[in-house]
Amino acid sequence: MGRVVGSKGHRRMVLCLTLALVATVPVAVQGHSPSEPEHGINNSTFVTLWSLDADVAAHSDTDALVTIGSQTDVPFDQPPDAVRTWNDGESEEFPSTGLDRSLVPAHASPRDSGVIRDAHATISLVQPSTQVHLTDNEGTLYVGTDGNVTGFIDYRVSLPATRTSDDGNVTVTHSLSESTITDTRLYVDDQLADSASGSQTPELAFEEGDFASRYSTNSTVRFEADIATTWEREREACATYNNTTATCTARNQTTRERTQTTTVSDSIRVRPHDIELSGYVGQFPDGDRGVVAYTPEPWVGFERNTATGSIHGVWRFYTARDPRWDTLEERTSDSTERVHSPVHPLTVHSFPMEVGPTASPRSDVAITEAFGGERTPPTLPDSVALDVVESPYTATFGIATRWRTHAEDHDPSEPLPDDASIRAIGLVRGVEQTRPLDEFETIPINESTVSLRVQTESTDTGTTSLQVSLSDAQTGVPIRTSGRDGYLTVGDERVNTTANGTANVTIPREQGSVSARYHPSAWWRRNPAYTGSQTSMLVGGSVLDVLGTLSQFVLAAGLFGIGVFLIDRITGWGVWPPWRFQ
Repeated sequence: MGRVVGSKGHRRMVLCLTLALVATVPVAVQGHSPSEPEHGINNSTFVTLWSLDADVAAHSDTDALVTIGSQTDVPFDQPPDAVRTWNDGESEEFPSTGLDRSLVPAHASPRDSGVIRDAHATISLVQPSTQVHLTDNEGTLYVGTDGNVTGFIDYRVSLPATRTSDDGNVTVTHSLSESTITDTRLYVDDQLADSASGSQTPELAFEEGDFASRYSTNSTVRFEADIATTWEREREACATYNNTTATCTARNQTTRERTQTTTVSDSIRVRPHDIELSGYVGQFPDGDRGVVAYTPEPWVGFERNTATGSIHGVWRFYTARDPRWDTLEERTSDSTERVHSPVHPLTVHSFPMEVGPTASPRSDVAITEAFGGERTPPTLPDSVALDVVESPYTATFGIATRWRTHAEDHDPSEPLPDDASIRAIGLVRGVEQTRPLDEFETIPINESTVSLRVQTESTDTGTTSLQVSLSDAQTGVPIRTSGRDGYLTVGDERVNTTANGTANVTIPREQGSVSARYHPSAWWRRNPAYTGSQTSMLVGGSVLDVLGTLSQFVLAAGLFGIGVFLIDRITGWGVWPPWRFQ
């Protein structure tokens, strides 16, 4: 099927007028985004989509978002749906140029093959996708595991000119029969994912099964198009020549049909992005819920369907036009001119805006630990007015959280609701997973108890030997810390308990109080898990030393009471005696 030249909208008409003008008037062409909303995008959304463009400092509008979006760039918490709406509309804006000219993006690699000239097949859109800025040297185009690739194919046909022999007896002419884009194909890692019959702007699909892996593996997506041109070569030669009149009285005509084919292609590297959650869930003795969620990919964060609050990772988003499509080269047999592109595809970008994950509201949920490698932050283009982190950030792949329970009548033993789930959101639009919490490993979290006992006191060595015991507060089962995460401190000394839950420690025999504290491991790192606990006792010294210590407390309390009595008499506040308020 041959291509048809025709008008497809206002911007295409503008393009045609531009092409006519540049043929006679030199024009310096610079790329810029559209000035007005289109494709059903309202104005307040439209102004937030063009982060690469110059901001208008003095602009004001009755719509506050329009004013803000005109004067600075706006970060998004998630990939905005408006990008899909805009790009779907833009895919209809590619002009049909006919066979005498070809529109070539600056980043394309056009090729000539016989009569087919300036031919290219260029990927214009991959949806859904997000350009993730991990570091300055590491930027990756993440794509959903199910999506589509839109391409733009263009070329021109240049048939040989008519030739006539010097004596005029032989004339060779060429006439076009048909020229068409016959087939388009999409490959993922050299495996055919989709194909379609000829179209100048095909949309080809890929799906999860086309990728070797959903995680940690980059893939090559290749877009191909076959172009075929058929023309006739007609040779007319003089069969009978009249020398008297010097004219040809009879001619022989021979016609031969020829077909030229070529294949053009474009490829990009992508990384399929999906969310696969795993983790742990536990309930603290006070009723708080502990949730640890892991995913092998960077992600936006997660929320629970049965609790207030949400967890947001380090990533934020902005959208910008793809500057490679700012201008096009309009190529003919006589000239090459640069013109403003009628097509402005949008790209979603993700960048680290926080050093670590954040929880909101803090009164309901807290982050206890974040897991992930530390990375050096990237640098965004100068024209993007957004704050990227300046210090190394944690690219969180796992987040441990504690969700608080505020209800006074809450039963700590109450199990999770049957429909309790967690919804995790990825960096690419539409990539998310909802998983029931009962599919996570459940870790019981019990209370612990610590006790101290004096074993011996030595006046000769001036030391006191203590035994510290650690056990389950409810069952009395000893808790071993040796060889595991978690430990105890007795005073300033760190100790570990053995299988019977005890440890011995020797301290200087001095008058005073000594404390023992249990520092448990993270609750998801052992089963069962335990909360921290502590205890104190008075050790060291003789009976007189102990009485001396008590007398110091009594003296301090007495002096405080006298002070309150005097202030009451001077000020008349009426706070003395304090027991009258009981």
